Parts: sequence; structure tokens; C-alpha cells
Amino acid sequence: KIAVDAKMILDIIRSMEPGTVTFTENDNKTVTVSGGSSEYILPYMDADTFPERPTVEGCDYFNIDQKLLHSVIRQTIFAVSQSDVKGIYTGAFFNIHDGLLEVVCTDSFRFAMRTEKYECDKTCTFLVQGRVLNELIKIMKNEEGNVRIGLTSRHIVFEFENTRMVSRLVDGTYIFILHKS
Repeated sequence: KIAVDAKMILDIIRSMEPGTVTFTENDNKTVTVSGGSSEYILPYMDADTFPERPTVEGCDYFNIDQKLLHSVIRQTIFAVSQSDVKGIYTGAFFNIHDGLLEVVCTDSFRFAMRTEKYECDKTCTFLVQGRVLNELIKIMKNEEGNVRIGLTSRHIVFEFENTRMVSRLVDGTYIFILHKS
């Protein structure tokens, strides 16, 4: 068992030709990733020094159309703050209520909001890190099907096809004022 940088390995695998990918552990704390005519050597950590996967027992799940979720994220994520100084504005605010899905992002200079009809028996609000959503739309195909979303008080789970992505929710109260003229 080893742990490698997820972003790096995803970028490498995306750039490779379709086919078999082989991982070979080397003696010097590196792993060779090869496939087709490509070969990469990456550093790794021992798996037992890697943080434990969060437990997400007791999730409250609901489904959302994959195309809708992909589109909503893609059209709002540009306004998420890239600076950790802005705390909660590094996340996208989701508000599900009264047959609507609202997603709001702002970095206090730009503002993006998308509202869609969405029939769901849940009423909930949650705040997801922008960088998590950026990775989610890279992995998620803009195709037919559902994404199963699970919420606990501290985590969110995205499940679709053979993928399960778990992330910590942003802690805090998301405040925005919308002026109507």
C-alpha cells in the first residue's frame, strides 16, 4: 500500500493513451507509472502515514441528475474565491428548498447564482470547497444518470458510476445580499 499525489496521478492518467496502466514500486520511495509509450516516476508516502478516510456513517442521501449538477457547477464555480483568506467564499453554497436547487458562489468581487427546478423531498443547505467541485466535474461525465449525494454534519459524499468522492464541508455561515432593482 502506498499513497501518491491524487492530482498528479489523475493528470498523468488523463494524458496517457487508453489501455493498461502499470504501477511498479521502486526501492527509493518512488513508483513508476507506465502505459503505452509513457512512463512517469513519482514519489510516494507509506500508506500508514496517510490520514484515515473519514467515516460517513448515517449519511442522508438524495439523488440529482448528473447533467444538471455538472452544468450548475460549471456555470457558477468561476466566482469562488481562490484565496483561503476569504474563508467560506472558497466554497459554493447549495440551497435545496421548495422544488428548487440554488447554487451561489462569490469571491466578494464576482457573483454567480444559478437556480433550477429540482424536485426533491429534502430541504438542506451546505457549502462545498470550490477545488473539490472542480475535481468533481473533471471526473464526472456530463451524461445521463444520477449522482447520489450524501450529507453528514461535517462531510459530503458524491457517488456515481464506480466513483465515490468524500469531502469535508466548509464550516461557516454563507452570507450574500442580492439587490433587486
